[in-house]
Amino acid sequence: MLIDSHTHTKYSKHASGQVEELVRSAINKGVNVLTITDHAPYPIDRNNRLLLSELDEYYKEVKRCAEKFKKDINVLVGLEVDYHRNYINFIKDIISRYDFDYILGAIHYVYINGERINTWDIEKLGVKGYFSTYISNIEEMTGCGLFDAIAHPDTLLSGDIQPKMFEKEILNIFKEIKNNCISYELNCSAHRKNYYNGESKNVQLGHSRYPSLPLIGKLNDLGVSFTIGSDSHTPEDVSSGIRDVAAECKKIGIDEVVYYKNRKSIRVKINNLLY
Repeated sequence: MLIDSHTHTKYSKHASGQVEELVRSAINKGVNVLTITDHAPYPIDRNNRLLLSELDEYYKEVKRCAEKFKKDINVLVGLEVDYHRNYINFIKDIISRYDFDYILGAIHYVYINGERINTWDIEKLGVKGYFSTYISNIEEMTGCGLFDAIAHPDTLLSGDIQPKMFEKEILNIFKEIKNNCISYELNCSAHRKNYYNGESKNVQLGHSRYPSLPLIGKLNDLGVSFTIGSDSHTPEDVSSGIRDVAAECKKIGIDEVVYYKNRKSIRVKINNLLY
């Protein structure tokens, strides 16, 4: 049983492929459960997400494909939703409009002295104040009760951030994550992403350091649940990296992952993802 709980289509603007193209690619690759999680409408960065005027069309198109291909694959509809305390009412409104299966919370933007730093600005992630603000936003997001899982929380390890420091801070808020039943995403896109080495000032393709396996092992010991997704932005990349990450996680004692349907978690043995 192959699961991919983080995928994007043309609705995200910086991704490509129609919904049906993504579904057909997933079927061809043997995916059994596919959750489409295009970037939700948000007051900023409109060129990288669904527009509010497209939300109805998006929801209905995913549902149409779910019905059309139901004999071949279980297609679920979700959103990847950016979090910031200033937009909490906006977020509540968006996710309450439809019966989504899965709401994935994310931090893509951090403001430092009035400047917006994006998580993909990997050469800037080491600037003073970025890390502490990012961690503060993660803590707020986990405690607000709106999300099923946290998207790629360790993606900032693509920049000049020390893994040990990240691990320490994340573990400090894991009791809150667990008590709020929020899953931690095993994001499988690192092999397609760059890594910025702060010492050499070099950018290396495919060397990103997430998911952080030492941290994942400690979270597992705390009983935290995990989702898994390719974070694909093209139909060709659906399911990419999932079996490799699942195999590494099995080695450190991860026994299962979950996916969400009707905002409820469903457990799947990790062995099922490997064959």
